[in-house]
Amino acid sequence: MKLLSLKHNRSITVAAGFALLAFSGFASAHHPMGGETPSTLWQGLLSGLGHPIIGMDHLAFIVAIGLLSAFAQLRSLLFPMTLVAATAVGAALQWSGVSLPYVEFLVALSVIVVGVFLLRTPEHLKVAGVAGSLAAVFHGLAYGESIIGAEPAPLGTYLLGLSLIQMVIAGTAFILGGLALRNGSVALLKIRKFAAAAIGCIGLVALSAAVGG
Repeated sequence: MKLLSLKHNRSITVAAGFALLAFSGFASAHHPMGGETPSTLWQGLLSGLGHPIIGMDHLAFIVAIGLLSAFAQLRSLLFPMTLVAATAVGAALQWSGVSLPYVEFLVALSVIVVGVFLLRTPEHLKVAGVAGSLAAVFHGLAYGESIIGAEPAPLGTYLLGLSLIQMVIAGTAFILGGLALRNGSVALLKIRKFAAAAIGCIGLVALSAAVGG
């Protein structure tokens, strides 16, 4: 029975990995408006709401942050909120003309790292928080590529939508992670392994795309 259970869990992980590899093809579609710069308040809002969802690497990162906050038994969403604010800062910096090389590479690397952290919560949470905030800025810089040239008004609604949807995603992951903690150590370990495998797959595909691109 133990061997069958092991095979069952392994098959689930492998299947999830392949499914996520397929879905990660959407990670290249990082522009909710089809590559067009938002020109109205409504377009800015929709672009901000859609960007973290259609960019699988960004989605994986913010889900992982919510889960990590729960697994570290943090009592509030302050950590995810800080990282969401950092992504908004990064996007605004990109819009203002600040650009850094290898952003997509660093974004992909950050997804892989948080995937690893899902297996084992970092001991030094403050250091991890600083590193996470820096990674979030890189995600924001990648976000900001879709709003270069936008007027200030659409930029404002873009950042609003971007922040709101990320908090919803992180908050949902935080709640689900908290529920996993209450289901016992065995169930928690399975969930952590599954989440780490799924997010790690997305990070590896994103890294491959960044290096190949």
